[in-house]
This record gives sequence, structure tokens and C-alpha cells, in this order.
Amino acid sequence: MRKYINTLLFILLLTFYGNAQNVIESSLQEVMNQRNEEMISINIVLKSQMKPAELRDIATRHSDRDVKKEVIIETLKQHSNKEQSDVLSILNAEKRNNSVIDINSHWLVNSINCKATREVIYMLAQHPDIAMIEYNDSKKVVSDIKGERVTSAETLAKHVSKVNADKVWKMGYTGKGVVVAVLDTGTNFDHADINSDNLWDGGSEYPYNGYNVINPTMRPYDDNSHGSHCAGIICGTGAGGTATGIAPGATLMTVKVADDTGWTTMEYMTEGIEFAIENGADVMSISIGWQDPTVEESTIFRHIFDNTLELGVLSSIAAGNDKDEIYFYPVPQNINAPGNCPPAWIHPDQEVNAGGVSGVISVGAVNDSDGEADFSSKGPVTWQDTEWADYP
Repeated sequence: MRKYINTLLFILLLTFYGNAQNVIESSLQEVMNQRNEEMISINIVLKSQMKPAELRDIATRHSDRDVKKEVIIETLKQHSNKEQSDVLSILNAEKRNNSVIDINSHWLVNSINCKATREVIYMLAQHPDIAMIEYNDSKKVVSDIKGERVTSAETLAKHVSKVNADKVWKMGYTGKGVVVAVLDTGTNFDHADINSDNLWDGGSEYPYNGYNVINPTMRPYDDNSHGSHCAGIICGTGAGGTATGIAPGATLMTVKVADDTGWTTMEYMTEGIEFAIENGADVMSISIGWQDPTVEESTIFRHIFDNTLELGVLSSIAAGNDKDEIYFYPVPQNINAPGNCPPAWIHPDQEVNAGGVSGVISVGAVNDSDGEADFSSKGPVTWQDTEWADYP
């Protein structure tokens, strides 16, 4: 009898750890193997995600864009509240046992971020509602290469004329009335080209012209320069002597998601994107990215940007400047995440290999001759290892 009991226990243990391995991301497992009592920051992604078609069906019932967006946000929140309830009750119980801290729930992707012990993570991996548990690791998403100062004697920066922005201005389109959220290292609000009249006004709740995800009590000020460089390209006024902004009339919402050294986490990114969406961003500019993204990281971003498309918010996202490393990071890691998400529209000729659409416009770089810049990452990428498998 003892022999049979031991065999049964062995089988149960194999099943337990086998299931855990299917849910726990490999890099998280490595961290768990190295840490005993230390809390580990994790992202828990639930199986139940709203399907784009479901959101699209809801959207068709409303003609007003703002009402449509509000209804879809509320739908996503209700879905997450319902589907997360059981997992949250477990986490809150473990919080009382000092095994879990810093619980944050998300609605744009049905997920929960928290810090938990190794034992709790193994327990969560057995929950039938959880699709995956990912390590909320810090990632370098901003290059150490600084942007060059515009020294042109011309009144118009070269990149502005290259895309014919000045001709569009003459047609009456300057970006006026459009809120652009720049998710980056922040903005240098003291720069001459940053017009205070063009800064997003968050009222008494958000008095700092945006939001600092890393330190919510502080203004999202740029202590790196990358975010200011991007903000200037978008809506620089030219007060410094050269017109640098493509859309100088746009309203700038600054969302600081990366620190002074260019590092961030999936939790910061998710929170930053949710903030921008909830507070009226029409467009998001994200010139940062995960190099060599894991399937889990790409999956989280894919859920996010599938939903932003249905919310009517497009994102201009950098493909990356890592072409020289394609040898080391072949398809599908040849474009940084979330720039590796599909476009918002697919040409009919491509539909045979289409893995669906998302709210991403992935942007590469050109040289002075309008050719492909030698450093710019480029596609195509595939989603073979995910539920969106686009190639047979």
C-alpha cells in the first residue's frame, strides 16, 4: 500500500510542477531558483481576455467617438474586475500573511502586478484562470546614444521638410486639438521649444502636465534627454530658432515610464499606457522598446495594443536601432517590442499571412537619401509561438 501511495504522490508532484512550468515564464523560474525568501515582482496574466471582435461589436452601437471610447473602457474594466476577483482574493489573503505586497490590477490587459514569495507563485501557477506568470524585470529600453542638437541655420529642421510637414501646416493642419501622449523618460519643461500653452492640463488631480509613473508625487521631468528629444520632434514650437516639431499645435501629455538611465518595467509601461488612454490621449508616441522580447512580453503588449485599436487610439512606436544585432536576434526578435505588434491595417495582398491587426504603427529610420538607415531595425516579424500564429 505504501508503495502505491508513494507512486501517487510522485505523480501528483510531477503534475504540479509540470503545470507550473507551463504557466511560469522561464526567466521567472530562474529567478525563483535563486531566491528563497525574497519577494519577486511578477505580472499575472489571466486566460480570459476580451476579444477585439467583442469590443468592435460594442463600438458599432455608438456613433460618438468619445462615448464609444468611454463605453469600451468601462467594458474592459468590468471584465477585469469580474475575472480577477478570485485571484485577487487569494492575493489579498496572502498579503495578510505577509507573502504578497503591492497588488496592482490592470484592465487594458487583464492582468495583476504584485510582489510575491516563491511559494505563492507556485500556488498561483495551479490556478485555472491564470494563463501565465511573467517576471516583472527591469529592462533597458532607451539607448545611451544622445540625440544631436539641431544646429541648422535654417528656420526649418531637415526632418520637418523631409516629411512635408510644412506643406501640411499650410493646409491648416498643425496638430491643434490632438492630444499626443509621449511615453518616455519625461520632458524638459524649461526648454524654449516647449510652449506651456501646449501642455496637457490635468487639473487639480494631475497638476504636472502629465504623470510620473515611477514617482507619482513628482513632475514627469526629463533627467535623461531622450524624452525631450522625442517631444521636440512632435511639438517643438521653433522658439529656440529652428522649427523642430512636426505638429507644433498638438497638446503634449508627458508620461514618464523610464528612469534617468533609460530602464523601465512591464508594470510601468502598462500603467503609463492606461493613464494616457483614460485621460484623453488621441495618439501615443513610444520611442522605446524591449530588445529581444520574450513570447510572454510580446503577448502582453499584443493584448494591450489590440485593445487600444478598438479604443481608437493609434501608437507610433519605434522599431528599434538594432539592425547590426539582427544576426544575434533573428526573426521574430528583429524588431523591439511593442513595435513588433502588427499594424492597424493590412494590405489585401498580405492577408494570406495575416496574424490580425493592432493599434501600432512601427517606425523605422531613413538616411539623407531617403534610403533605409543602416542602423534601423526592420521586419517582418511573426507570431508563430502565440495564439495569433500568422504563418503556417
